[in-house]
Amino acid sequence: MTKYNFLSELERRLSKLPEAERQEILQDYEEHFAFAEEAGKSESDVINMFGSPAQIAKEMTADYHVEQVRETTNVSDMFSAVFAVGALGFFNLVFVLGPAIAIYATIFALGVASLALVASPILLLIFSGIGLQSFTWFDFSASLTAAGIGIFMTMGTYYVIQWSVKLTTRYLAFNRRMMKGGRK
Repeated sequence: MTKYNFLSELERRLSKLPEAERQEILQDYEEHFAFAEEAGKSESDVINMFGSPAQIAKEMTADYHVEQVRETTNVSDMFSAVFAVGALGFFNLVFVLGPAIAIYATIFALGVASLALVASPILLLIFSGIGLQSFTWFDFSASLTAAGIGIFMTMGTYYVIQWSVKLTTRYLAFNRRMMKGGRK
């Protein structure tokens, strides 16, 4: 493999990253090649030292997504980071991706349940108004109680989401450091 082939393959595999990020990474690798040439190393020596463009692209993509989560902490960036780090190896795929999906599915279910509880008085009034259910004061007071519980559940779910995003971000950063430490 030549320097040109290596950089072309790396660029192709980094295609999901924004253009500016991709160009910065490619420029860094071109500089590494230039420094190695000045030190008298051949292109093949440098390429062997770097490893495969596929693995480099996976690691760079994971780094990018983990950094995005640190900056924005939105749900789509979180899932992108989890999948990118999960793609780095079988261990991550089994022990990171599976539990992350389970945790976030549970948080989603808590959110839906809390919102349903909050909406229960409104739903009772609508169903009573269109004749699907008879209106009783007991049902109304029970739905108000459920709405109060739903409000507390909504606040709790919000804090659980914040905590899980922070914990996931820390784990992903830790995992990336461990993966980089294990590579030559």
